[in-house]
Amino acid sequence: MPSLQIVLPEPGEDPWYEKLVKAILDVVAAHNGVLSTATPRPLGPVGVAGTTAGLGAPADHVHSYDGLATAADLQNAVIGAGGTPPTRTITAGTGLTGGGDLTANRTLGVVFGTTAGTVAEGDDDRINGAVQADTIAGADSAWPLLVKVTGDLVSRLGFRADGTIAIGDAPLTISGVTGTSTVTVTTSVDHSYGDGDRVTIDGVSGITGVNGTWTITRTSDTAFTLNGATGSGTYTTGGQAQRVLGGTGSSQEGVANFLAPDTTRDVVVIRGRDGSTKQLLSVRDYQGAIIFSVGPTGGAGVYSSDPHDLLFTTNTTFGRTFAANSHGGVRIASGDPAGGVDILAIGNAITPPTASPDGSHLGEGAFTTTEGVAVWAAGGRPVLRTSSGHEDDPIYHRRRITYGIHAHGNSTAMLTVATPAPTTAGTLTSPSDATGTIIQYETAASTDADAGLISVMGLSQARHAPHLYAKVRTSSAAVTSTRLAVGLISAEIATSAGPATTGSYTTAQGAWLRYDTAVDSTAFWRAVTSSGTNATVTTTTAAIATDTAYELRVEVNAAGTAVRFWVNEALVATHTTDLPGASTQLGYTARIRTLTAASRQLKVSRVLVNQT
Repeated sequence: MPSLQIVLPEPGEDPWYEKLVKAILDVVAAHNGVLSTATPRPLGPVGVAGTTAGLGAPADHVHSYDGLATAADLQNAVIGAGGTPPTRTITAGTGLTGGGDLTANRTLGVVFGTTAGTVAEGDDDRINGAVQADTIAGADSAWPLLVKVTGDLVSRLGFRADGTIAIGDAPLTISGVTGTSTVTVTTSVDHSYGDGDRVTIDGVSGITGVNGTWTITRTSDTAFTLNGATGSGTYTTGGQAQRVLGGTGSSQEGVANFLAPDTTRDVVVIRGRDGSTKQLLSVRDYQGAIIFSVGPTGGAGVYSSDPHDLLFTTNTTFGRTFAANSHGGVRIASGDPAGGVDILAIGNAITPPTASPDGSHLGEGAFTTTEGVAVWAAGGRPVLRTSSGHEDDPIYHRRRITYGIHAHGNSTAMLTVATPAPTTAGTLTSPSDATGTIIQYETAASTDADAGLISVMGLSQARHAPHLYAKVRTSSAAVTSTRLAVGLISAEIATSAGPATTGSYTTAQGAWLRYDTAVDSTAFWRAVTSSGTNATVTTTTAAIATDTAYELRVEVNAAGTAVRFWVNEALVATHTTDLPGASTQLGYTARIRTLTAASRQLKVSRVLVNQT
């Protein structure tokens, strides 16, 4: 029987050859060692895993003999030993060509082009205009990173080695350059530059000595001068200007510099994270103590160890304002548009003044609080106004005076304060009442019966800025079929306390609050001012009800140009028309008249008038 001789290389010299021989021996063994005795023929190249090419025909060819062990058997044995089958292929992907099976050498090529699925190269439009790192002429290690956009004169973004951050704006088109000793540059749009900014000029034609980088002085929204520049010639066309940021020495710069690229977006936005309890922004001093912070859900705090610090903010009403907090805090305003000097509101402020709360101004009622006081200066003197707008001048050199009456103890006689006793009507009693010490005035059970009190006239005049305060309680029987009036008058108004609506009225001059079921169709207090010829009547939002206590205020402002009315500390009306004459002699009243044969009461605790 023929024998098979195999010459093996040295161990470790050719591992793939060892695998091949082993595979052949395995085939021989599988055929019981029987080989064909036919004339041998060489096999074609056989691929073996781990080689760089197919197995060619080395000096020691592998032969097959016709018989039980064939070339196909040997090829399968090679593949089983880890060789690569000739049916394996290489496929070209996107942007590549070539490939194929492994029966021959294969080459992959790159497809260049400008369309999708091709590879960009050179000055392809898909590369031009992209943001690319750049270095400016003469740049040094002070700027480790500079970014320039196509068309920029200077870098748009820079990070300086000393920690400076500069984010600049785009170049602007120059529309004109004039001057020689003082060179003025005009831009086609608002440049937003400021004094001391550094600006690079390039591309200007016709006038020399302009192109370069200059410190500028702003002269208008669209013009600036180049400090130290000397121009020569006449501008013809062209040119761009671009601001330089970071390390330029400009007084307009800081360590971090951000310029808004347009007017439609916020410059810096800091957004918190849901559930975070940390500050959105913290500014600390050199020792690490917080001096300013913005909370995670809003609100800001300013902290200082210096008790003399002054803090200012700005709004649209006053030149400068400051608010410590919305309740129990302090509000300061200056630059009063109506002529006052400074305004300080202290207390439980719900809203700040929207105009000066001076007695001569119209915005007093706009200062709405539940508690507190407004303080301001007018005419060289301090003035106070309470939370509901009632004015007082505590250090006024002429001092305001107070007169009137008030109940005391169980007496039915009113105590008088700097005034003659008033005329009273009705039956007087002094019941115990939660309102306080009061005197009850009760009418007879007949029509046109009166109860209450009226002072002598001439106690005050409108030019004295009288402020009347009355504390009363309505009838425990009913408020229907009555005419009730409390306020400042020049004559008795029991027969008529004013028309139903604004119109002719000659009974008396003055300012009062009334409820008259003869003319008032709804149960609300009416505010009335009368010039003695006409009366202005306002239906307030303050309801009037049976057996109810009311604090009523009628106040003439310092200029005599307005009268304000309060019911239970709420401003209910302001009149500027049909006011009493400046020198009209006024007194006070708190009276009720029946309009049917039924008894009614009016309970009075006090009526006080404060004036200059």
